[in-house]
Amino acid sequence: MIYKIAVIDDYLNITKDLIDWSEIPNSKVDFYNDTLSNKNQFIQRLLPYNIIVIIRERSKFPKDVLENLPNLSLIAASGTGLANIDLLSAKKNNIHITTTKGIRSSSGESTAEITWSLILALSKQLVVHHNNFLHGKWQSEKIDELYGKKIGILGLGRIGLKVAKIAKIFGMETIGWSRTIDQKRADINKIKLVAKDQLLSDSDYLSVHLKLTEETINFIRLRELEKMKKSAFIVNTARGPIVNENDLIYALENKIISGAGLDVFEVEPLPKEHKFVQLNNVILSPHLGYATVTNIKEYMEISKNNIISWLNNQ
Repeated sequence: MIYKIAVIDDYLNITKDLIDWSEIPNSKVDFYNDTLSNKNQFIQRLLPYNIIVIIRERSKFPKDVLENLPNLSLIAASGTGLANIDLLSAKKNNIHITTTKGIRSSSGESTAEITWSLILALSKQLVVHHNNFLHGKWQSEKIDELYGKKIGILGLGRIGLKVAKIAKIFGMETIGWSRTIDQKRADINKIKLVAKDQLLSDSDYLSVHLKLTEETINFIRLRELEKMKKSAFIVNTARGPIVNENDLIYALENKIISGAGLDVFEVEPLPKEHKFVQLNNVILSPHLGYATVTNIKEYMEISKNNIISWLNNQ
C-alpha cells in the first residue's frame, strides 16, 4: 500500500526542502501552502489522504471534518497544543495523533523573542516612526525607555519566565501572576507575585503568556483593560482568544490604554478587513512566535520520525 501524506498550511512553502521526506517508506507526499477557509473545500482536498501533517494550529479538525475523512488514519501534529483537533472524535474514528511535545523548540525561545520585539517596537513607536519617516517626518512621536518601567507577566510558565529573565537586562521591575508558580520559584527568578488586579493596575507593559483553556478564553475583557494605566501597553503572544478582541478594540479606540502588540488572533490568518488593521496604536505580527525556520524544520523532522514509527507498528 502507498500511503498518501499531505503537509498542509505551509505558508512559507519551505517544508518540502527542509527535510528528507523520501525516508518515509511506501509513501507519496504532497504539500499545500494555502489555508482553505471553506470547510467543504478543505474536506475535499484532504479526502484522499491517509496521513496529514499539520503545522501548529493553523487548520481546525472538528468533529464534522474528521467524520468526513474516511481514509485518514494519522494526524502528525506539531507544537504542544491540540486545541484545533476534536480528540474525542479522532479516537472514535480511529485516527491516531502524534505530537512534537518536549523538543527544543517547545522551550519557547522564539516566542520570548517576538514578545520583546513587540515590547521594544511599542516603547519606541518604531512602526509609526518608520511610516512617518517615509513621508518626510522626523521624530514625530513621543517615546520612552524601558529602564525602570514595570512589566507584568500574566502566566509564569516556560515562556513567561524567559520573558522575565530578559526584563532584568533592560533594568525593568518584574511582577507576575500565575496559577501554577510558587513563591520559591518566583523568588529565584526575581519576580514579585501580585494579585491579578494589582498586576493590571501596576504594569507599564502587560505581557500575556497563559495557556488557552476553557477558563482562559476571554480572560482579559474590558473590565480588566479598564484597570490598566492609560499609558500602559498590552502584548499578547500566547493565544488570541485569551484577550477579547472587541473589548481590546474599544480600549484602543477610546485610549483606555496606550497600545497593543499582537502576534496572535481569534481568527488566523487575520482577515484583511479586521479593525486591528485600521488602528495606529497597535502593532501586528502574523503569529511569528514559533514560525522560525529552525522550529519548523524540527517540527517536520520529528513528525517524519513519528510517521515512520507509526507505519512500522501497522
